[in-house]
Amino acid sequence: MRHDENDRERKVSDVKWPVSPASTSQNNIAKEPPSKTALVGVFLLVCVFVIAGVVFFRNITSKIPAVQDRQAEKLEAGIEETNKFGLDEAEGKLGEMFNALKAVFTGAGESVVGIGNVAQEISDLAEDVSFLHENILRIGMQKQGDVLISRLESISDHLRKILDEGDNLDAVAVALGGVISNSTDSPLSLKLELLKSQRLVDSALLWLNSTSSRHMFVMLQNPSEIRPAGGFLGSYADVSINKGNIELVDIRDISDPDKVLMQKTIPPKPLQALVKNWRAADSNWFFDFPQSAATVLRLIESSDLYVNTGTVFDGAIAVSPKVIEDILKIIGPVTLGKKTFTSENFFAEIQKAVQAGQAANSVGRATYPKGILKDLGAAILEKASSLDESDKRGFIDLVLDWIERKDVMVYFKNSDLENFAGEYGVSGAVYELPRDFVGDYIAIVEANIGGGKSDMFVKRDVALDSQISANGTVNNRIAITLDHKGNTSGDWWYKIPSQLYMQLFVPQSSHLVGFSGGVDKKVVSPIDYKKSGYLENPLVLEIESSTEKVFSYPLVEVHKENGKKVFAAWSQINPGEKRQVVFNYTHRLFLQPADDQTYNFVLEKQAGTERKYAVTISAPPGFVFKENNLPMFRYESNDLPGRLIIALTLKKA
Repeated sequence: MRHDENDRERKVSDVKWPVSPASTSQNNIAKEPPSKTALVGVFLLVCVFVIAGVVFFRNITSKIPAVQDRQAEKLEAGIEETNKFGLDEAEGKLGEMFNALKAVFTGAGESVVGIGNVAQEISDLAEDVSFLHENILRIGMQKQGDVLISRLESISDHLRKILDEGDNLDAVAVALGGVISNSTDSPLSLKLELLKSQRLVDSALLWLNSTSSRHMFVMLQNPSEIRPAGGFLGSYADVSINKGNIELVDIRDISDPDKVLMQKTIPPKPLQALVKNWRAADSNWFFDFPQSAATVLRLIESSDLYVNTGTVFDGAIAVSPKVIEDILKIIGPVTLGKKTFTSENFFAEIQKAVQAGQAANSVGRATYPKGILKDLGAAILEKASSLDESDKRGFIDLVLDWIERKDVMVYFKNSDLENFAGEYGVSGAVYELPRDFVGDYIAIVEANIGGGKSDMFVKRDVALDSQISANGTVNNRIAITLDHKGNTSGDWWYKIPSQLYMQLFVPQSSHLVGFSGGVDKKVVSPIDYKKSGYLENPLVLEIESSTEKVFSYPLVEVHKENGKKVFAAWSQINPGEKRQVVFNYTHRLFLQPADDQTYNFVLEKQAGTERKYAVTISAPPGFVFKENNLPMFRYESNDLPGRLIIALTLKKA
């Protein structure tokens, strides 16, 4: 497919960004003042394109080999294209597979029948992928949805033609042998990898080419009030997409839909200490982001704000304040009126503006405090549009960092797109332990319930000591130190006592053998929910049906969630105080320790949290770890990725 003038750059000033009209049916809901656009809506939709684009295009580029062809010019073109992507540095099975593919074809010459056809298609595919990889940011910001769709159609066409060269692919797969698969069915494995890519592109095209508008729910999470999937959902953006272009952006306070949410749902038991009815604002409740996102969307879509318009959301994207902070690092400070926002003060200043607006509302002066997000977004977008090429490339690199650290998570109702998000680490889904898993799994998950914005000033240190025994028993001690520094702040909303519902996700075979540092907090249901006709959420019902007290440690409850056992307890800390919460527990490995056995340690991060981790793992008696030839392995970090997997190998001493 040829691409011409439609691909040329358009000026941002030429693009007219619409804003959503004021609702005429919900007069009791305050409306934010209109602005030409908003980064927090528009730019975050661009992030959807960029996130999907960067992850997919990086994956595709790892599949584009320089293929030897009978015609020297085709070979040279293929090598030139693939060298642009640095395939020698590609990681993972796909990178290994196609680097091997490059080696297979080098010097093969005319002995590989029909390889010229494959070479040409791969070269054309590389050109399309290269274009989108380099221009995805511009495409999103300048309303070039037609260009995006055209290039994706071309990519799909190239993938289909490559797959049609079945005999050649079979020959290539046989030559690669075990590189592409740990099974003997190598030709099938290669075809499946390419078919998976084509299915993804076709699903994206079907989604983008819809005759009706698509709606993405952008969750603006506030980690200063931490919740299991990242933070309290105080604001959000309804971003409407049509044919790959931003159609409407509607940024709102979460109270807008919650005020007209007529559906009555029983909140999770811990939340009943704070609210009577489960509302969208508090539905970011599950550690597994797809579960949280699906719950948020169900409640949002039940609100009369969207029932009356028939609006249905296609997915959700969660964004942490760090995304905006990182953008400000690239573009520099942005000034609104007398206030200048930088990467260092952005979050604190936004919080001040919102608190001031809410205080004005409380005394009868109607404001829309979170309208500042629109104005700030417009200013950031305008400044971001003038980035030079090196800064744009820096932004794309940041996207991968956001994904790795769960600063951005994406959920789609479309199963193919959601599977893609999960496969490439964008979904925020909880790690699923294999049935024959030999190792350890830990995730610390907190929920601020009634503690204001105190999490901004609560410092967290986590120390884990893990001893593997000769019989396969693992003895763990996790000490979580909480230090409330809110007394050093000049703002009252940070000085509120921290009240945390703490959950520790561990392997299902775990048994608690010690606990200290918690507080006794009894949550009493505010009403008789059954008599009042409230609905039950199936996920909450499943969790609470498995919940029971730990007899020896009455401050702890245990339940099952996402294939894990969860120890749960409450903690309360006043400003200026420090508290340590300690869990001691054991669990059994699937197999007893053995020479050359792999032991996987999995540590998952809660989105929105900053904790310092110090991990010590001790090998069974008579063993050392092959990686350092010592009986002890240590890991420390205060910048944990979303999921850390440490693969250790046991070796007899």
